Amino acid sequence: MTRHQQSPTLLLILALVLCAPLAAYKPEMPDPVYEDWRWESYPQLQGPSFRAVAEDVTGAVWFGTDKGVKRYDGRTWTEYTETDGLFGAPINVLCPASVGRVYAVSRLGISVFEDGAWRRIFPASPDVNWTIWSIREMSDGAIWSGLSGDQIAREIRLADPTVVTFLITGWDIHAEDDRLSEFDFHLKKPRVIGELNATLVRAISLRDRRLREKSSQSA
Repeated sequence: MTRHQQSPTLLLILALVLCAPLAAYKPEMPDPVYEDWRWESYPQLQGPSFRAVAEDVTGAVWFGTDKGVKRYDGRTWTEYTETDGLFGAPINVLCPASVGRVYAVSRLGISVFEDGAWRRIFPASPDVNWTIWSIREMSDGAIWSGLSGDQIAREIRLADPTVVTFLITGWDIHAEDDRLSEFDFHLKKPRVIGELNATLVRAISLRDRRLREKSSQSA
């Protein structure tokens, strides 16, 4: 009768193998940004470059382009140009409002899309060009727009030549810049109080002189 004895060495190796820690499984997840099937190309946006994009309260997406405005509601594309009442092109800024209106800004002014049609709302005169840099809706529904300061100064002086225009800015504007011609005084921040006060005294003196000249001309 033959007996088979197991080697203590073999049992020890087997125990070490069974007790060895297993490496944690780490699934490889592809970056969804680089998955081709998630992306779709829209030929409607090829050609004229677009300068602004915004989503309205219905979920439709609006694009400001070199030629006007394009709207995409998820199924249909609609294009609007100046022949549809849009006030100028290219459209640089778009602002969908909470009430359903959409505001579009060009170098000529602001248009609004309401009840299926575009109309000009600012400025009232087509002879006045206002460079508008931004437009936002406030919490109370009011629409605010950011205009070029030299244009505002020009319109104020046209309305009342006696007004003294005073520019205080942190921008580095060269003395030969044409935009400074609309201002009587120009200070660059930061400035000391003494220099500011001295400039204000000069501004008040200039205002008084202009009022006297206007009064003498009307007498």
